[in-house]
Amino acid sequence: MGAVGGQVRVKGPLGLSRSAWAKVVAAERPMLLRGSAEIGRGTLGAVRWELAPVGHDRMRVTFIAGVERASLLDRVLLVCGGRWWLERIVRAVVGRLGAVIDA
Repeated sequence: MGAVGGQVRVKGPLGLSRSAWAKVVAAERPMLLRGSAEIGRGTLGAVRWELAPVGHDRMRVTFIAGVERASLLDRVLLVCGGRWWLERIVRAVVGRLGAVIDA
């Protein structure tokens, strides 16, 4: 990804994969980032990263994502377990990010 965005490829179960064009649309330094992700021509998502200090040397990161508009294909995928799957991989990625930062 570039300084403000780029392409993200999400690989799912059963060989399914989707490419999203993600970008930062607003930032309130140092505590908030808002972004969007477009998948194909019909799906648009919004993301938000909120950062809050916890003690002297720790930071709590809250990640919020939502679907603003979904194509028929993406609506079907979300209903058939895609929402659960995405939630699971986001939790794993954020956990790995925390481990890398702590190292």
